[in-house]
Amino acid sequence: MNPVNIMIVDDSRGDRRLIQEALKEVKLTTDYNLYSAEDGIEAIELLGLGGQNANPDTEMDLIILDLNMPRMDGREFLGIIKNHEQLSSIPVIVLTTSSNESDIFEAYRLKANCYVTKPLDIGEFIVTVQKLCDFWMSVVMLPKSA
Repeated sequence: MNPVNIMIVDDSRGDRRLIQEALKEVKLTTDYNLYSAEDGIEAIELLGLGGQNANPDTEMDLIILDLNMPRMDGREFLGIIKNHEQLSSIPVIVLTTSSNESDIFEAYRLKANCYVTKPLDIGEFIVTVQKLCDFWMSVVMLPKSA
């Protein structure tokens, strides 16, 4: 079985590090490769989407996305990948500090697969990420690229 490719898109270095630590501690049924980007622009570049007809360089299986980031926020990034023929089937977990109802509505309108508010407590944050990753990597069947 090939490892699952996970991309974390979050401008908080601390949150990216906590997600990485949480993944190390959870007992997953599959191996994974972890990629990270500080904002939507860096994530787009990592996916190889420089031009309209560009092919992704790295095929991601799961994206963990923050909403509020500089340069290109999570909403714009989500809109781009969910409208891209090759990338639209990648599950996107929105993991953000916002519990604003309009942000939740907008994320789902843009085809996010789930929306989770980041717990403020570090221990709760780690447990939340572990549960999300366990579900998305051990329970759910992820689409494989053609």
